[in-house]
Amino acid sequence: MQRTFLALAVVALVSCGLAGGAAAQDYGWELIPTVGFRWGGGLSTLPSPIRELDTSDEISYGVAIGKRMRPNGGVEIAYTHFQGDVEVRFENPNLPPATGGPLKRDDILFNGIWYADRGTNTLPFVTAGIGASIFAAEGADSETRFAWMFGAGIRQDMSEKAGIRLGIRWMPMWVSTGTGVFCDPFFCYATDTGESYDQWEVNGGLVFKLGGQ
Repeated sequence: MQRTFLALAVVALVSCGLAGGAAAQDYGWELIPTVGFRWGGGLSTLPSPIRELDTSDEISYGVAIGKRMRPNGGVEIAYTHFQGDVEVRFENPNLPPATGGPLKRDDILFNGIWYADRGTNTLPFVTAGIGASIFAAEGADSETRFAWMFGAGIRQDMSEKAGIRLGIRWMPMWVSTGTGVFCDPFFCYATDTGESYDQWEVNGGLVFKLGGQ
């Protein structure tokens, strides 16, 4: 829960910084197709008889539509698709691991971006975003969860119409895996227990500038 509030605070600060004091120059809209490699996605506090779950490392791809608001900042709406097989290991050591899938994850995020503008075409940046992740698997109903992201990278503007962007991002998600009891000085409450389903991604994209000056 603390991570959720931190993500909200970071994106709010980035957005407010972009809205206030915007430069007069209009950078226009940008279309950014991306491809990446995602890894992680393990859980180890699942209910018996499962001991742990791992998601395979696979390629991801997507597209973002963004707007450069000022020399050192911008916003974007980004869609990314990932799918990978899931391996389940059991508490009973005599049972072999079971593999299923694919598990599909579609992320739709609103991201704020802060560039370390130094008056050159090479722009290091940090980014944070919030949105939703939609999980789906064959034979199961899809499930939508709140999602957030932190990342960093570097952007190189090649011309007035195109550029490239490379980055890495952390995409955690809280997953409830059981129930527990929380007690304050007055009452006790039933509460969910769980852990963070963490995935990391390195990605690259082409930046197509659609307008502006």
